[in-house]
Amino acid sequence: MDAIATENIKKSLDAIKKGRTVIIISHSISQIIDAENVIVLEKGKMIEQGSHETLYDNGNAYFEIFNAMANSLNIDKITNTINDN
Repeated sequence: MDAIATENIKKSLDAIKKGRTVIIISHSISQIIDAENVIVLEKGKMIEQGSHETLYDNGNAYFEIFNAMANSLNIDKITNTINDN
């Protein structure tokens, strides 16, 4: 999926989430990063649950997934590019 489609999906989800309980199943952290409650599954079993901040700070599976995603996107270069403009 390209970046524009991903951004459009995110905007649509943000619009329908307001004032509702929404369940999102996604392999994309960007789709769930601002959720109140994130459930991390492994082989069909819940292994972690909490907010992005809590799960990241715990340094377990979510932390590893998040960092792998950030590294694959070359997030440092993206951040530097945005900040330079």
